[in-house]
Amino acid sequence: MTSRFDETTKQRIEELIQLGEEVKASFRMTPQRALVPDSARYEQWRTSSLNFLATALGRDSVHYNAFVGVDEDYSGSESKVLHFLGVLQAARDDIESGWVGRRELLLTADAFESFLEQADYLLEQGFKNPAAMLAGAVLESTLRKMCEVRGIEIGPRETIGTLNAKLAKQTDPPAYSSMYHKQIIAWADLRNNADHGHFGEYEPEHVRAMIDGVREFAARHLA
Repeated sequence: MTSRFDETTKQRIEELIQLGEEVKASFRMTPQRALVPDSARYEQWRTSSLNFLATALGRDSVHYNAFVGVDEDYSGSESKVLHFLGVLQAARDDIESGWVGRRELLLTADAFESFLEQADYLLEQGFKNPAAMLAGAVLESTLRKMCEVRGIEIGPRETIGTLNAKLAKQTDPPAYSSMYHKQIIAWADLRNNADHGHFGEYEPEHVRAMIDGVREFAARHLA
């Protein structure tokens, strides 16, 4: 599959990933025992990355939403910087493989797989929190696509919970079973805990079950 992006775009995302690595390396312990990055370098990277994702892939892309959803609740944690890096790396892989075009994303289970593979890697490396955030971003984007296909009106500030509720109201034919509806509620709760720093509310095995479950759900309903 041929990429639709020019070399300048590809070079820019490589630069942003490199800058992200520099931000990750800049973390230092404060006298208050808080681990924080170089603030100026972080702000440069965050702003440039958001601008790139919005311009190149669009504000409706899973990549942009996976980044901005965590950015809104940024608290300086190393795990969130790893999440941001994971989003940029997934965007680079999708651009290189031709999965995305300018301001459009081929929203299929295969297109989401790069995000879930990144979540797999983060979890295996002991980073359960960004892994949960990525799985949640894929789930939200899957539900958005399902609403679009069914002509269900949605707004830019929808959450997993509101999307799940709207899809649950569709009965002719049903979007999915009541079992999935209940499971998505549980996944949404886990994702919210991850996004808001309530890391003690879940364990790595819960994130593993979520990643595997979202992978199966997306494959089944975006086929």
